[in-house]
Amino acid sequence: MAEPRRHMFISGTGRTGTSFLVRFLDGMGLDTHIGRNPQERWHEAANAGLEDNPIGMQSAHLPYVIKTPWLCDFAADVLAMPSIKIDVVLVPVRDLSDAVSSRVVLSQRAIHAAAPWMADLSRSTETWGATPGGVVFSLNPLDQGRLLAVWLHQLLQQLVQADIAVLLLDFPRLAADADYLFAKLQQYLPPTATLEQARAVHAQLADPAKIRVEAERQAEAAAVQPGVAYDAPETLDRIAIRRELTRLRGEMAASAAEAASLRASLNEAQAALAAALQAGGERRGGRIAGWLRAFGLR
Repeated sequence: MAEPRRHMFISGTGRTGTSFLVRFLDGMGLDTHIGRNPQERWHEAANAGLEDNPIGMQSAHLPYVIKTPWLCDFAADVLAMPSIKIDVVLVPVRDLSDAVSSRVVLSQRAIHAAAPWMADLSRSTETWGATPGGVVFSLNPLDQGRLLAVWLHQLLQQLVQADIAVLLLDFPRLAADADYLFAKLQQYLPPTATLEQARAVHAQLADPAKIRVEAERQAEAAAVQPGVAYDAPETLDRIAIRRELTRLRGEMAASAAEAASLRASLNEAQAALAAALQAGGERRGGRIAGWLRAFGLR
């Protein structure tokens, strides 16, 4: 039997910088989804992607770093796979209210994009469905919080029972403090990795503007209370609507810029065509005058 391949997993509740970790580890020289799939598009609006599913795939086809938010659901299956040996599972941890709000707002923004009539409702909807005749799911932050909390507990319980190393990381600190992240991950990085390299990679990737939901929640209230305090669905819906408006304004601005560029190109083409026609007319006029002189008519 072939020796199992070693892997690092990244999981947790999500909306906690897991994709940032994949990009950082890739920049530090580890084998990640990015190196295996260089053409795959990053989900810019959600700051998400770069996931791998180890179920049904041979370990040789998987990168060393495997990001999946679904590890809680199939941890037992992964742990039973003889082809995989887990070195460590990275679990970034964020304020639960922020993680919940981030997920709910993204879903609501997508719903507003797909169903513009939602903006005409007298109150925010707390339920939605994606499959015709399928499950109706809740958009209420309290329900999402319960799900994520249980999800995280079940993940950690399975890993602890299997004696798998778990590294808890603070978010958003991991996306703001390169020294902290390097110190936490150093033992899992290539031996040649340096703090200077980590700082350079981190500076290239870090974007405080992408960590936005806490500031958006604060803008909706006098203050976000410490602890688990969920916002009303209407509050998150307003945030989602503003994000959708921002996206649409961005698209309109890009379309306007493209239209201006096309108009400029059209004007240049028209000017070039007019000049060509004028030059052609002068050449034809000169030839006709020559013919008239040749026949003594001028």
